[in-house]
Amino acid sequence: MDVINDRISIRKLTENEFELLEPYLNNKWLVFPYKYRSSLIDLEVSKIVGNCVRHSLYTNTEETSFFLITCTSIF
Repeated sequence: MDVINDRISIRKLTENEFELLEPYLNNKWLVFPYKYRSSLIDLEVSKIVGNCVRHSLYTNTEETSFFLITCTSIF
């Protein structure tokens, strides 16, 4: 099953949304500790369903939290 090609778009990203996302697509330090992605697949917006699991990293007494969606369905 090709999840990307089979997904259903609910709308396209607005120009303002794209401008807000763009720094995170071009600067890998802004997305640490996440896996860096240099581009979007396309400008389509899809609904993602799954369990949201919080993870934490601790450095120099500071906590950094990030969330992963598991058991994901995209439609």
